[in-house]
Amino acid sequence: MIKILNENIQFSTATRFLGIYLDPELNWKALVNQLKNRIIPRINILKAISGIRWGAHLITLLTIYKGFIRSVLDWGCQVFHPLDEPLYIKVSRLQYAALRTVTGMMQTTPTNVLLDINGEQPLKTRWHFLTAKLLCKIMARTSHPLYFI
Repeated sequence: MIKILNENIQFSTATRFLGIYLDPELNWKALVNQLKNRIIPRINILKAISGIRWGAHLITLLTIYKGFIRSVLDWGCQVFHPLDEPLYIKVSRLQYAALRTVTGMMQTTPTNVLLDINGEQPLKTRWHFLTAKLLCKIMARTSHPLYFI
């Protein structure tokens, strides 16, 4: 531990930059763990406002999912996409848990059915689309800072 002006400075192997956790090996394990820590409480909030006999309407829950959970899953995907398969599975399970909460479906519901009912894409497909969209935006503007890279 380093001490500066009588303040202890903690050592961390992962650095946070613009909300993306960078670890020394760039294997994105710290990022996935942080995503899990941020998404699970949000899923619990979604569970609190949904219910079988009462609660928010399906469309309202889906809108909350898109703004409150999917936006966190998508943040910075242009940097870390594609993830290793075990890490991708962990992140996908967060998406599936949120969508199951939205629709009230059981754990045994196949994921392709779950995605289709909610009108969602698998995260790999969505992240690929968002990355391509960013690259098109960069190539369309010659004044973009990343244009010449």
